[in-house]
Amino acid sequence: MQVTNSAEPNCLAEDIVVVSEAMLTPSISMNQVSCDSAVIAYTLPGQGLEATWTLPDGSQSIESFLEATQSGYYYLEVFDPVNGCSAQASILLDLDPSQCATLKGRLVRDTVPDCIPAANEPGLANWLIVIQNGSQFFYAVTQADGYYEQSAPIGDYEVYPIIPGPLWLPCQDGYSVSLQQPGEMAIQDIPVQESEPCPELSVDLSMPLLRQCWTRSIPVSYCNDGTAPADGAYVVVTLDDFFAFDYATAPLLSQDGNEYTFGIGDVAPGQCGTFYIYVEVSCDAVVGQTLCAEAKIFPNGPCFPPSPNWSGASLQVEAFCEGGEVQFRIENVGSGDMPQALPCIVIEDGVMLLTSPDSIQLNSGESFTYTFPANGSTYRIEVEQEPFHPGQSMPAAVLEGCGVNEQGTFSTGFVNQFALDDAGSFIDVECREVVASYDPNDKHGFPRGYGAENFIYPGTDIEYLVQFQNTGNDTAFLVVIRDTLSEFLDITTVQPGAASHPYTWDIDSNNILVFTFDNILLPDSTTNLEGSQGFIEFKVAQQGGLPLGTVIENSAAIYFGLNDPVATNTTLHTLGYGFIELVNFTSEAGIQELRARVAPNPVDEWALFRLEGWQGGEGLFELFGPQGRRLREQRFSGAELRFERRGLSAGFYTFRVVDERGRWGSGKLIIR
Repeated sequence: MQVTNSAEPNCLAEDIVVVSEAMLTPSISMNQVSCDSAVIAYTLPGQGLEATWTLPDGSQSIESFLEATQSGYYYLEVFDPVNGCSAQASILLDLDPSQCATLKGRLVRDTVPDCIPAANEPGLANWLIVIQNGSQFFYAVTQADGYYEQSAPIGDYEVYPIIPGPLWLPCQDGYSVSLQQPGEMAIQDIPVQESEPCPELSVDLSMPLLRQCWTRSIPVSYCNDGTAPADGAYVVVTLDDFFAFDYATAPLLSQDGNEYTFGIGDVAPGQCGTFYIYVEVSCDAVVGQTLCAEAKIFPNGPCFPPSPNWSGASLQVEAFCEGGEVQFRIENVGSGDMPQALPCIVIEDGVMLLTSPDSIQLNSGESFTYTFPANGSTYRIEVEQEPFHPGQSMPAAVLEGCGVNEQGTFSTGFVNQFALDDAGSFIDVECREVVASYDPNDKHGFPRGYGAENFIYPGTDIEYLVQFQNTGNDTAFLVVIRDTLSEFLDITTVQPGAASHPYTWDIDSNNILVFTFDNILLPDSTTNLEGSQGFIEFKVAQQGGLPLGTVIENSAAIYFGLNDPVATNTTLHTLGYGFIELVNFTSEAGIQELRARVAPNPVDEWALFRLEGWQGGEGLFELFGPQGRRLREQRFSGAELRFERRGLSAGFYTFRVVDERGRWGSGKLIIR
C-alpha cells in the first residue's frame, strides 16, 4: 500500500497490510423438539471468544444452548476481546404450532396381571416416558396417578417407559403411535409389572451453602422405588461435629452422639416424602472447612441373591483422628475371607502416596489400620471392593482438619475432589464448604474433580446443586429453573433429589430439565436473608463410551416470576485417568535431581515415562511384581520410554530405572 501527500507529490510512504481470512465465523445447529420450540446451539472456532444471541423480539442471551420459541431470525455475534474483531451468523426458524398433535396417557402398575391397563390399577408417578421418532426424542414425566402428556410434530412414534430397575418389567418393549392430524390427541396407556415383590428404599440428603453461626435446614427426601411396602421404615442421619441439632419435622426415635434416627413409618410402592432437619453451623467453623452429613435408610436388604462368584467378603473403611494420628481402619465385615489382595491407595492433599502395604487381604472379621501424621493435611483412602460384591459400594474415607501444619492451619478444598462412598441408593453423603461471601445464584457439580480441568473418571455420576436467592424487593411466588444438560450426559438417568422447597419437574425439550417451585412464597433478601434462599439438586449419569478428554459443561437459568432469567456460572468436568499426582520415585544418592513422571498412572494398556533430570545416554527399565520377582526389562535411550502392559494383571508393581553408570531410581506403577 502506498500513500501520497497531495500537497507534496514527492512525499511518499509505503506499508504492507496482510488481509487474512476471517476465522471467527461460528456454526449454528438446530434441533426442532416440538412444533412450537427448537434448540439452537453454536460452536465457536476458538477459545476465549464471547458470543451473544439476538432473538426475533430483540431480546438477547449468552446461553450456548438456546430454547427457541419464536419464529424469525436468530442472530449470533461473536467477539474476540484480544484483537477486537467480530463476526456474525444467523438462522431462520419457522415454528408452526398448528402442525402439532398431542400424545397423552397413563402409566399403571398391572396388578391383575394381564398387560391390559385398567382404570382401577394404581398409577406410577415420576417415571420417564420416551417418545421416539428415529433420532428425534421427546420426553414426558408421569405426574400424580401416572398421567403424562407431550406435544409432538406429525409423525410415527415409538413410545416406551424407562424401567428404573430389575424389580419392574415392561409388558412389551414399546408401543407404536401415529400422529396424523394437526390438533389430534392420541392416547396410549402403558402397563408395567413387578418381577419380584420387594421394597427398594432410596434416600437423598442435601445441604445449602453454609455460613458460621447460621441456622440451616437439611432436607432428607426418600422414596420406595420397589414393588412391595417397606414396613416400619426409618432414616439414620449422622451429623458433622460442627452442626448443632435443633429440631426435625420427622419423629426422632433415638439419638446416639451425632447419630439421629428418624421414623418415617410404612412406605408404599411409589410413595415419596421429605422431612427437614434444622441445625446451627458452629461459630467455630473455619471458612473453607468442609462439613458433612450422611443419611442411611432402612430396611435396605437386597432383593435378589448375590452372585455365586462373590466370596462373601465385604470391605468397610472408617477414618479417625486420634492420638496425634490420622487412622484409616479397613475391616472385612463380610461372612467370607478375601481370596486375594486388593489394591489400596492413599491421597494426601491431592497427591497419591506410597503406602505399605499397597494392597490388603483380610479374613472375615479381620481389620488393618493405616496411620499417618496429624499434620493438617486432608487424607483420603480408597480400596477396591471384593469382586462381584452386591450393590455399588466403593470403600473410601476422607479426613480433613486432623492436626495443624507449620502455619497453624489445616488444608481445605480437597474433600469433594473425588466421589464419596454413597453410590448405593440407600445411602447418601453430602459435604459442603463453609463460605463467607457467596454468589446467591450459582451451580456446583460433585465430585468437583481434580486439578484445574476438574478431572473425573469416565462413568462417574455427577450430582448438581443449583442455589438461588430472591434479591428483588418483593416476595417471589414462582421460581423456575431451566437446566440445559450437556450432550454428554444421559437425560434418561436423571434422579431429582432433595430441595429446599416442594417442587415438580419435567423435561421441557431436548436435554432441558425444568424444576418448578410453585407458590414458593420466597421472601426478598432484605426482609429475610436466610429465608430468601433455596436450592435443588439432582444426579445424572454420563453417556456411555465417552472418550478421555471429553469436557462436560453445564449451567442453568433461574426465573423469578416473570422477570428475566438469572444465569448461573458454568460447571466444568473433564474425563480422564491417571490424573492424580503420584509421589512414587526415590533416587539413589548422587542423582537426587532425577524425577519420573508416569502418565497415565494407573495404567490401562500403556504409559509414558518421562525422566526429568536424565543426563542422556542409555538406560535400563525394570519391572518387579508384588513378590519382588523381576517380570520385565527394557533398554531405552533418551529421557522417555513407552511401557506396554501386554497381559500383566491388575495390581501394584515396582519399577526401577538404571543409567549407564549404574545409578538408579525406583517407584510404583499401578495397573488397572
